[in-house]
Amino acid sequence: MNVWAPTDRLDEPYPVMVWLHGGIFTHGTGNEMVFNGDILAKSEKVVVVIVTHRLGLTGFLDLRALEAGGVAGSANAGMLDIVEALRWVRDNIASFGGDPDRVTIFGQSGGSAKVSTLSAMPAARGLFHRAIMQSGPLRRLATPDLAARVRDLTLRALGTRDLDELRSIPLEDLMTAQRRVMDEVSPIVGGSVESLPGFGPALDDVDIPEHPFDEAPSSVFDDIPLMIGWTAHEAAFMMAEFPRFTASMTDEQAVGELEALAPGEGSARFAAAAAAAPADPPHLVLARVVEEMTGFRGGSVRIADMVAGRGPGVWAYQFEQTTDVLGGLLGACHSLDLAYVFGTVERIPLTGSDPRRMDVSRQMMHAWASFARDGVPAVPGRWAPWTTDSRTPHVFSGSPAV
Repeated sequence: MNVWAPTDRLDEPYPVMVWLHGGIFTHGTGNEMVFNGDILAKSEKVVVVIVTHRLGLTGFLDLRALEAGGVAGSANAGMLDIVEALRWVRDNIASFGGDPDRVTIFGQSGGSAKVSTLSAMPAARGLFHRAIMQSGPLRRLATPDLAARVRDLTLRALGTRDLDELRSIPLEDLMTAQRRVMDEVSPIVGGSVESLPGFGPALDDVDIPEHPFDEAPSSVFDDIPLMIGWTAHEAAFMMAEFPRFTASMTDEQAVGELEALAPGEGSARFAAAAAAAPADPPHLVLARVVEEMTGFRGGSVRIADMVAGRGPGVWAYQFEQTTDVLGGLLGACHSLDLAYVFGTVERIPLTGSDPRRMDVSRQMMHAWASFARDGVPAVPGRWAPWTTDSRTPHVFSGSPAV
């Protein structure tokens, strides 16, 4: 864990914000420059804790029923690492000026999925008091059957089902097998496991006995507030590698791409998205529609609807501050919001050069920190809790970058 704390001490302890990095459940680290906690801690008077934990097959290979002797907790070892980190925070964060009774867990993409998963873990109850989910609305986890199928693929790639042999295999060989398995499985799609998943948490009678958001949200949200959101052009980050996705794309080309994804619906989907975002060029309208189809916004809205009216409530946001890098290709893409939340926009070239991005970052840092402090995000103007009658997210945006 990395810990940042303000150097001055107030009469009251500081709220604590525990960050969980993205990378699905297979890659990433808590040491990335974009989410260094020094600026957020200093400017907003919070203690920032960033966790690095086991990933991939070292953190989520389900060996619970392995013939040679099962390993309890193996299917969710990476998540149990995070629970241990939260216990450490509870027991030690006061030494850094932090308040163990005001702990917010927050994460983006795969980190948001980890926040979601923690809400369904009995061992994590009472270890956090607010939750923020950014661009990762995971609702359902792998079943034991799906986890066992991924295990069998992995053991086949490694050429053994013997636990002692597994423990003697060099890490490099384990990673080679992991890459082979990832080529054969499907990622988590649409906020839930739709087909054979890769490495990630799985239901377990002890560690995770229920899905975080199935027909109803985890009961933890009867007692804690939730903030949840997405970026306007999530999919542009993933689509940027495709040659046909260009900033000079025409309406007709964008509609053609949508027709390939949803035959007979491309024109109508494009027209609706273009009307809702008239300032967007065609390629970013396309990105908005693809984002809707991949579930970042839709999954987040579904979760917000589930939590609305329960306990302290839910606040939803949409990040629309665009970047001018790559000729404006990316818009307000997946992961662009990270530097804004942590105040690191001047360190991260991805954010571009629009001077208004600094004001957007200050607003977001304050909103996140005030939510950690009081359970309600503070912004200029009014940010009302989400309700199923007025399903309007708060928008974070300066003028579009030019």
